[in-house]
Amino acid sequence: MNAAQILSYYPTYANLDEVLSIGNYKKINLFIDLKNVLQSLYLEYMVKNIVENSLRSNFIDTNIFTSIIMFLSFHKTYAIKRAIDLNFYIFFETGQSFYHINIDKRYKANRRIDNLFGLDREKRDLFFTIIQKNLMLANKSLNLIPNIKVIHMENFEADFIPYYLISNNLIDCKEKDICNIIYSNDHDMYQTLSLSDNIYQFFKSIKKKYFINNKNMYKYFLNKEMPKDKNENPLFNEKFFKTACLKD
Repeated sequence: MNAAQILSYYPTYANLDEVLSIGNYKKINLFIDLKNVLQSLYLEYMVKNIVENSLRSNFIDTNIFTSIIMFLSFHKTYAIKRAIDLNFYIFFETGQSFYHINIDKRYKANRRIDNLFGLDREKRDLFFTIIQKNLMLANKSLNLIPNIKVIHMENFEADFIPYYLISNNLIDCKEKDICNIIYSNDHDMYQTLSLSDNIYQFFKSIKKKYFINNKNMYKYFLNKEMPKDKNENPLFNEKFFKTACLKD
């Protein structure tokens, strides 16, 4: 199994160059929604390979952790080649979400997995143990590396992390030469785009890769021009966010 296949949420250098050229940016704050970008992890062949690797070796498979390291290395190499500063902010949650249990049980209900491709209970438990061990290894080790910050939320959603860090000026993100990029297909991140023109979200699907910001988001997803009235703009519309979050 190729570890790079597990975390396959890669842009091209051309994708990144296009964003940098928009504002002649010299620095990047890269926010990585870790569980979201580990999309390939729940493919059938991936699940069964990870479980079988651990059973055959009697050790926890570390390919998830390896894939994260490879992903960070790819971006660090890019930063060195382009002579730009790069800071990583990696965030994820573990445990049962307080929001899911106590506020709205519909939230992300479609992501709950009861049966992993016919695996028995013992193998399902092993699979989730493998994920947990790899995430904890990433949390412990990557926080020791300069310019990398891993934020682990236990029993709480981590989706708000980019918005919280940027809106509260907890990181250097407001200068004109700084570009803030979020890696996530999660629509909960839309609210972050409203904070500034220098915030972009990278989306990756099977067919295409693209960046959006507060200027083109409306057109991308609703095929309309950005409304001048903020009340009609989903970036600022509370009703829109409540609906979007429940569906996501």
